[in-house]
Amino acid sequence: MKLRQIAEILLRRFSVNRRIKIADRSIDLRLSLASQLKYLKKDFDDDIKDVARRFTKDSDLIFDIGANCGVFSAACIISAHSVRVVAVEPDPVTFKFLESNLRDYSSIVINKAVSDTAGTAELLIPNRGRATSTIVTVGSSTQMGGIRGAIRVETTTVDDLVAEYGPPALIKVDVEGAEALVIRGAEKTLTEHHPILHIEVSPVNMRLVELIISLGYRCVKQQGKNFTFLPQKTI
Repeated sequence: MKLRQIAEILLRRFSVNRRIKIADRSIDLRLSLASQLKYLKKDFDDDIKDVARRFTKDSDLIFDIGANCGVFSAACIISAHSVRVVAVEPDPVTFKFLESNLRDYSSIVINKAVSDTAGTAELLIPNRGRATSTIVTVGSSTQMGGIRGAIRVETTTVDDLVAEYGPPALIKVDVEGAEALVIRGAEKTLTEHHPILHIEVSPVNMRLVELIISLGYRCVKQQGKNFTFLPQKTI
């Protein structure tokens, strides 16, 4: 067993306090080490913080799909004024941190997985960081380090979320291989409302980039697996 894996096992009961700061505004978050060890660092998730800073505008509605402990949601909230967030996270352990971190802000937190249909699915819980949890129809990632369990979770779709909460200005998707399912359940939203889209695309789903472009988008930034798309009409 590698040293990192040992650390993940030993530290999964612990959490750390971290301050997210953009310009002159900040939010204090409690972050679970069971989710990701990178929270031990003082600087992390600079890519999604930059997306939040660049693209969040006053009074925007933001969808954070695969919200984890809420770092992106928090970054959006402090990047502009009167921002509303719908943050969706399927893992019940991680969700408790998300709910606690966003309780004092204009946010709706939902303990579900986002997929292509509303219903239920099996969420695989990894031996390693819970941030790599994924729904069973996608299969397990090598980053999971094996599977230590599975739980049944409710699922929803982006289109259903829009029907309930309204169309977002920005959608961030980080769902550990299930992004193709998310996009299939978001096609109406993407073609009718044209939100900005920031998405992590796993290697097995690279064809998804072509699908998103076919829906009227253009990739304006790629950093590793992370893609930022703007609707063609705004370019």
